[in-house]
Amino acid sequence: MAGRNLITRAARWSAVHPWWAMTLWVVFVLGALTVGGMTGTRSATDSDLAIGQSGRAAALSRSGGLESRAVENILVTPYRGTLDRSAANRALGEAVDAVKGVGGVAAVGRPVPAPRRFGPARARDPRG
Repeated sequence: MAGRNLITRAARWSAVHPWWAMTLWVVFVLGALTVGGMTGTRSATDSDLAIGQSGRAAALSRSGGLESRAVENILVTPYRGTLDRSAANRALGEAVDAVKGVGGVAAVGRPVPAPRRFGPARARDPRG
């Protein structure tokens, strides 16, 4: 038994003393959680994430006055059946009015209707 390595001896001890092994693991996990909670967190900044080629590209675009603005799209669809264009236009008008009133919105573009399909969408039978 003297020639066995540390892992083998620890595994044998754990097998012979299962309750002590489980108790020590629980104490270890609670200790790790406590130490991790005491260290706190630090959020990454843009400069932390701007490394390599993408960081250089972002710096070039900022120096050139280009901004990466967020873009939101609103999709108007019917619950079932075909789309009633007048109801869709009313819903779209309400959505545009609501978005225009939000602070931080730079511009609202014109609506773009989706292309018409070549026929009604049919549900496919999974059995073939």
